[in-house]
Amino acid sequence: MEDIGDYAFYTCPNLTDVKFPARLQWIGYRAFDDCPIKNIRYSTRAEQILKNYFGYKWHSLEKIVLD
Repeated sequence: MEDIGDYAFYTCPNLTDVKFPARLQWIGYRAFDDCPIKNIRYSTRAEQILKNYFGYKWHSLEKIVLD
């Protein structure tokens, strides 16, 4: 199981690319708020968690599915 805690990357101004683990179970409160994320890489197993977290931003992200 992989979790990303509350405020884990909060306000990281250089964080534009993120690779999420296939075993992702949970993303904490405001974990990536105020980060300029543009590109994400992920497994389809984590897709629903990511969609829930990123919400309306989901469609503006460049996505690479790893499986």
